[in-house]
Amino acid sequence: MMRCMPIFSHHSDFLKFWKRTWNWRYGNCFTFNSGATDDGKRTPILTSTKPGPRYGLTLDLFVNQNEYIPSLSQEAGVRVLLTAQRNIPFPVDEGFTVSPGFATSIGLRKLNIVRVDPFRNGSCYKDEGLEKFSVYGRFKGSRYSVQGCMYSCLARAEIDNCNCTEGKFRLGNQVCTEISEVKCIQELQNRYDNDDLGCSAKCPQPCSQMSFRTSMSNSAWSIPYERQIQAIMLRAGGEFDKIGKSKDLLRQNFLRIKIYFEELNMEKITYSEYYAFENLMSDIGGQLGLWIGVSVITVGEVFKLLVDIIKVLCRKAYLTDVKEVKDISMS
Repeated sequence: MMRCMPIFSHHSDFLKFWKRTWNWRYGNCFTFNSGATDDGKRTPILTSTKPGPRYGLTLDLFVNQNEYIPSLSQEAGVRVLLTAQRNIPFPVDEGFTVSPGFATSIGLRKLNIVRVDPFRNGSCYKDEGLEKFSVYGRFKGSRYSVQGCMYSCLARAEIDNCNCTEGKFRLGNQVCTEISEVKCIQELQNRYDNDDLGCSAKCPQPCSQMSFRTSMSNSAWSIPYERQIQAIMLRAGGEFDKIGKSKDLLRQNFLRIKIYFEELNMEKITYSEYYAFENLMSDIGGQLGLWIGVSVITVGEVFKLLVDIIKVLCRKAYLTDVKEVKDISMS
């Protein structure tokens, strides 16, 4: 890192907000503002009070391509992963690459996703902490994530079937090195890719998830900035002197990243039951009320009709009797 220019760099403990982790592919990775120490203790979180690049984090990075190993590095640049505090970083699966020679701006919008588990059957993971069978216990105080759960499922399957694991899991037990063990790992990896291990069913989405929507843009360096970097390289001397004298080498080895909030509003997505039990009972009650009401009215109307028919019949019978009596008296 050549230079870091956040608005809060004046903080007395600014360097303590950086935490180093190891990744099986990229080696040393550095997390800024993670919200927790290596021991899992909560740490203060630096916040931004305004949107825009001025109130974010700006990094000038030197990638030093001369030290790249051709068989391991097929691309130049840095891998960036933007995630919520206390999440385990998985840059290989979730990050994106920023190429050298450009100033890359990354705008953020916070997104909160809330899922429901109406039948309490584990359709989403409620606890914030890691799952019981997680192999990432060394990341104390970390949150549950689907990717971490999936890798833990794979690692447990490797232990059960191959009696060893891949080096990337760092479980402290025997790492698979024998040809038979490597073949076993490859077979399990194929089963994992086809979801034959059932890991997807064991790793539901979290009930509460914080993430970010991102938008990226690139721009070329300004000439004054390029001259500034060139002066730094020339002062460093040695192998850096050669880089400082070549504009092409400068562009191949330097990059700038600006990370900031586009807006301070948070977008919230809440999943809910499409047709809840309360709605069902309410609809049943409404239908029963409607049909019972109709039935009562119908019964009342039928009863009134029967009464009217009886009245009419009785009246006709009475008139017939009176007429017959009158005819007899006249004779």
